[in-house]
Amino acid sequence: GGMECASGFEEARTGVVSLACPMSAAFEHMCQFLMGHDVQLETFDDAAELAKLADEYLVPSLTAYCERFLMHLLIEAGRSGKHRTAVDCFVLSSTIPLSNLLRASRRMVVDHFDKISVDQESFDGLLETTSATTGWPIMRDVLNERKALLGSGKS
Repeated sequence: GGMECASGFEEARTGVVSLACPMSAAFEHMCQFLMGHDVQLETFDDAAELAKLADEYLVPSLTAYCERFLMHLLIEAGRSGKHRTAVDCFVLSSTIPLSNLLRASRRMVVDHFDKISVDQESFDGLLETTSATTGWPIMRDVLNERKALLGSGKS
């Protein structure tokens, strides 16, 4: 049952150390990937969680794999006008180094800033990221770029 895990005696009895209790899906995915198995990502959250783990455990090939999946999601989102995904990708790539995703999502955030700024949830997500130290300068740039674009559009 689940109790042995918490008691601390299970390891002594079995000689098996459990890492996570229960093991997260992302951690299982990482182990599968390291053993050379295919990892099926389906949602933004799957990929984001796995990318964070890959970054934490220094598995650059897995980080790249997650980034490719997220780029694909971002492109799809661009086609269907789901700006929330752009914000989510921007927020994620501001916290862990996914440079391609950061560039692409930042571009999309700038291009659709008028739509994003009226979607309260997305806008709050952006502001939250930018209040984190890494985010502010990036967001300031985005806002200034957007103002410049708006300015040039009016002239």
